[in-house]
Amino acid sequence: MIKKSAYLSSLVFSVILVFSVVASCFAVMLCINVNSKNAVKLFDDNSLDNVILKEINGYYDEQYYASGIPSSVYMTAIDSEYIKESGHICIEKAFETLKTGHEYTVNLPENSKLDTSIETFLSDYAEQSDVKKDEKYDKKLSSVKSSAYETMVSKSDIFKFRTINNKGILSKLSVFYRNRYLLTGAVCGLTFLIAVILFVINRKNKSLFLYWTGISSLIAGVSGIAVSAYLLASKYFDAFSIKQHSVFTAYTETMYKLAQAFLTIEIAVAVIGIIFIVIFSIINEKKNTDDKKSK
Repeated sequence: MIKKSAYLSSLVFSVILVFSVVASCFAVMLCINVNSKNAVKLFDDNSLDNVILKEINGYYDEQYYASGIPSSVYMTAIDSEYIKESGHICIEKAFETLKTGHEYTVNLPENSKLDTSIETFLSDYAEQSDVKKDEKYDKKLSSVKSSAYETMVSKSDIFKFRTINNKGILSKLSVFYRNRYLLTGAVCGLTFLIAVILFVINRKNKSLFLYWTGISSLIAGVSGIAVSAYLLASKYFDAFSIKQHSVFTAYTETMYKLAQAFLTIEIAVAVIGIIFIVIFSIINEKKNTDDKKSK
């Protein structure tokens, strides 16, 4: 017979273990998948450089009526390789900030073709309009160049790290990211501690330890599988309201990949739970058979 106190204690700690296992899986999933390498891979796999090029072209077409500068001045000097390099730099700089806590700043490599194209256009315009190439002209030239690079950063920053940084959120996230291994270890350590407590409670009947941990793992796994499967099957993240296509793709694809990773981990946890329950059943069945023979 199982003592009532041992049963209730096991039940309470097994419930706590369910939440602890889910939290551990979530922490491990984030620890493994949230990094610059995966972010850069996502950028490349979805050909976001080409998407961004179209967005930049559309932006300069709209700006023509305000600036008087045709989009061709910029677009003839910008190619997908430069946009790809710009996107990679934005990602790498953001994760450098997350790792170190340093200020997030992005300086794109010089694009001589872009500089020359702007200089040629403004110079031709000045000559046709009899505009003097004085200090005011130089300031205008410098402003147009600076604005062009600013636009490259803004459009290439698919995760909007600069916006997040300006709101003071990136520095706060940096605290967690720098200590991600410690935090993950703490959550997993708590899970291990709860399992040890369950083992101590059921030390007189060790097979029950397999039962309680197996049930907890199975429930945690099934719960995680259900949530992840729903998010993936319903295309839940497609409902995100983000106008910029490159940013929408970056965030939705990231969330789907994280959901898939979480689903994989939870399937493994559920399988472990089933194995524990099967082992418990075999041991219990053998014990019952031996008890019957002894009688």
